[in-house]
Amino acid sequence: MKFELFAIMATLGFGVGIPSSGFASSVTVGSWNNANCAPFNCSVNGGVPVHYQQIYSASALGGQLTFDTVTFYNALSGGHPEVVNAHYQISFFQTTSALHTNEPIPDPGSFHKFFDGELGGPIVGSSYSIVGNHYSYRGRDNLVMDVVVTNPANVPNDGRNSYFQADYSGSTTTRSLDIGFGLVADNVGLVTTFSGVAAVPEPSAWAMMVLGFTGVGFLAYRRRNRALPSPRPDFQLLSEATERSPSGVLSVRD
Repeated sequence: MKFELFAIMATLGFGVGIPSSGFASSVTVGSWNNANCAPFNCSVNGGVPVHYQQIYSASALGGQLTFDTVTFYNALSGGHPEVVNAHYQISFFQTTSALHTNEPIPDPGSFHKFFDGELGGPIVGSSYSIVGNHYSYRGRDNLVMDVVVTNPANVPNDGRNSYFQADYSGSTTTRSLDIGFGLVADNVGLVTTFSGVAAVPEPSAWAMMVLGFTGVGFLAYRRRNRALPSPRPDFQLLSEATERSPSGVLSVRD
């Protein structure tokens, strides 16, 4: 009995407890109290490559997180804001560097390329989302978003210049920025939402789940068969149901 209970628990543990490749999650870092254009559109770009890093504090992220979408929020109520047409390479990695780090943080070896391609065009609606490769944040260290913008279009400082909601408090996110005129590091950080998709188990997880349920079914079948009494031979039933009288005539017992 103890062995069977252990087997069922083990089977469920291996079959059902397999983690999937991702899980639904969403967290927003930063509170809107100002606006900023970097790194997606600033009049100072003028075709100059941009290197932008934003640090998000581990406490603001609130633990482990898997995401494939980052969203920024339009701070303009008028005009025709645009994301500057350019090639964007967006990556994420985790770091022990603190907020307010005033120099580019080197890749510690966990560099993860999230998006690598062209972006640009009008910002439609109140937000701007970028969908990329899944990234799993461990939930221990601060998170760095590293953005390299190359071949940006020359955008004048007019109604096309985009401004996104930003947090200037410096308590949950900060940035360092080099737009060709030297490094700038300050308390500014774009309000950012990290969100993921619904969990989709990997093929190996599906296989283990099938094996797990099969194992549970087999153990239940074995226990059921043990509970059923085995049939007794007919001659044994006959000997119990009848007795021979002294005259040699069989008589059936009541």
